Amino acid sequence: MAQPRPTFRAPLGVGLLAVALSCGGNNVDAPYNAPNTGENTGRCGTLAEAKATLKASATRADFIPLGEILREELIARGKFRQLVRVGLALLRQAPPTGLSDALRGLQQGEGLAKLTPHMAAVMAYFVGSTNLPLAPDEQFAAGEHLGPVQVVADSMRICQPQTAMELLHRLLSVRVPCESCPSGNRLFLASLTDAISVVVLDPELGGILETLEFSDTSSNETAIGRRAFALFLDLLMEGLSSTSFNLEYFDQNLRVQVDDVIGRRLNPGARANLDALMGVIRAGLDPGLGLITPLQETIRCMLRMDDNHEIASMLFDYVRLDSLEYRDFVSNIAATFETGSGSTLLTYMSNVFRILANDPQAARDVVSSVLPLLERDVARKLFRTLDGMRGKGVAHGLLEMAARFLGGCSGEAPP
Repeated sequence: MAQPRPTFRAPLGVGLLAVALSCGGNNVDAPYNAPNTGENTGRCGTLAEAKATLKASATRADFIPLGEILREELIARGKFRQLVRVGLALLRQAPPTGLSDALRGLQQGEGLAKLTPHMAAVMAYFVGSTNLPLAPDEQFAAGEHLGPVQVVADSMRICQPQTAMELLHRLLSVRVPCESCPSGNRLFLASLTDAISVVVLDPELGGILETLEFSDTSSNETAIGRRAFALFLDLLMEGLSSTSFNLEYFDQNLRVQVDDVIGRRLNPGARANLDALMGVIRAGLDPGLGLITPLQETIRCMLRMDDNHEIASMLFDYVRLDSLEYRDFVSNIAATFETGSGSTLLTYMSNVFRILANDPQAARDVVSSVLPLLERDVARKLFRTLDGMRGKGVAHGLLEMAARFLGGCSGEAPP
């Protein structure tokens, strides 16, 4: 599930967001001992500068609704202080050198910024917003879809947070062989999304998934369409996360099952593209890359939290909803990861996740700090508020604030 707006995935980003909104929402400073509240430039700039930047980008009224949510759920509950403490510790271990330039690139619509319109559409899908108009044949997706968000929240609450951090670190750093690349290898995540884009762009795929049939022998259920896809995908995930899994099992079982259920219904070219995707997945599962263990542990835990197949059902909707404009998204995402600003941000995020994976207490602090925002009623209110802020220049202002703040942290002169 991706991000619904330009955001910072490091804990510092959440802290900066809460600082700005809690201080700028009603002109009352946040009740915590911030590292820099004066007018003099500090190691990471000043909150006064941050507030001035935000006020120049949007009106105070634009920030009040979001500021109230963050104040109530993070600051009043003591989560923000905890998050700031971890964020500052991370800054000491991972100085954000060069990150301000990458954030400015986002402001200018470069790199990962190209993905944000789609992320906003996915957020609108979660809350059934009118900002995501559905075509007549897409009405099956009308209404709220907060189930996947709750599965993620439950998984964060129950699963080992350092395992998830290790998975994110590996996803953002593991490289796989690439015959056409000058270096001979490529970021696995870029290769994976590139291969996925070729498959999902096939115009036949949507119709095939709608009429997909699958029989679940464990429950004696024969399903069609969305339900069939969800059952089949979760069955694949169970096989992938099995303690007896190896690459031989992948070749002789999972790959064969995908071809039998989906591949054989595609034309030869599309079937070859699907097989190429499976090849990229296999490359990423090489035990020597260190991705398979945290991936398996995360999948096993999430499957326990997802009795209703919420994640798999959402993926079906994702492919079927033209209103999400996912074709443009998947066409751009791989190249976006490899642009200057995109690569800089991913490298920094990977480093942060590596640090958190090696510090279980810090990982737990980060997860417990943001969990209040994912409770169903809060998540609904948060997503609706963010959805209502689209087009007001708020994201641009937040990015400018972060660029100034992080520029000071890394010793770069702020603009």
